[in-house]
Amino acid sequence: MKDSQYVYVQRQDPEVKAELWLPVDGKRPALLDDSRYGRRELTPLDEPASVNNPNYRYVATLPTDPAALLALIKAQTEGRARAPSTPPSRRSTGWSPSRSRHRR
Repeated sequence: MKDSQYVYVQRQDPEVKAELWLPVDGKRPALLDDSRYGRRELTPLDEPASVNNPNYRYVATLPTDPAALLALIKAQTEGRARAPSTPPSRRSTGWSPSRSRHRR
């Protein structure tokens, strides 16, 4: 994939239908369109790609060996890797809403 392209993700459950377009390079705004809040642009966080702030390019470099992947996660989270306490529908995507471009 080219850095100028986007990855498309669609999610549908009983409560919400959402479509997400994420830039491959993680440097440009993403677009989220969901049935609760409408369409909005998401601004990338100003921090490098990591386990906690992944993008397509970063994920493509992750080890495929489960033990090596777990070791990397533990190293990047300083051994504090744990299950998230926030429900999946409210977890951060590594992006923040861009208030100036919010559309309903």
